[in-house]
Amino acid sequence: MKKISIKKVPKLLQQENYYLIDIRSPYLYEQGHFPNSYNIPVNSLINVALKYLNKNYHYLIICEYGNESKKIVRLLNSLNFNAYHVKGGIHKYKGPLALSN
Repeated sequence: MKKISIKKVPKLLQQENYYLIDIRSPYLYEQGHFPNSYNIPVNSLINVALKYLNKNYHYLIICEYGNESKKIVRLLNSLNFNAYHVKGGIHKYKGPLALSN
């Protein structure tokens, strides 16, 4: 399984074809999330991935503490997606969080 540190996320997101997907519930996402992330809750991610995600892109998967994202990354990798587990989840992020209106 591919893993990355939360510290590397901002730099990776500056590159073309890198996207951060937050798999937490919409409620938790609205309370505060990593800037420039997309909220696709864990229970709908696989369906969304199969319909809309590009296998040539890179997806950084984040959850609250890193447990759910590990499972999802393994599954996405088995489906030939370039997915990376963000170690420690949003809990490890020390920068400012974006809020949803």
